[in-house]
Amino acid sequence: MTDTPKLWADMTPQEKGALLLADQEGKAIEVFGGAYPYRWYEDYPVWDDDAAYRIKPEPKRETMTARLCIDANCTSLHMRPDYYRGEYGDDNFYFILTLDIIDGKPDPSSIKIEEL
Repeated sequence: MTDTPKLWADMTPQEKGALLLADQEGKAIEVFGGAYPYRWYEDYPVWDDDAAYRIKPEPKRETMTARLCIDANCTSLHMRPDYYRGEYGDDNFYFILTLDIIDGKPDPSSIKIEEL
């Protein structure tokens, strides 16, 4: 499916069939419209010729990893490249931070921190 709205009346039988099957399987269906600015929103489809529908897309999920350093006094948190670890006899703490980004937004429940 696409982000470009296509009216139910203008859809091919195959496009309509895909939407009807997805609805029957319990997948989320989105309608284009609502209050201005128009957007895709999840709703119960009524299959109106003057409405645009789509199967709700799966969220885009990415994983982000960062190397972190907390100074020995725990007053500063900053990113450091790997080669700093122990090179200068420092007492800093080093970690790997990993989290998921879903549709461009960080998912706090996915945060993991591992000590290096």
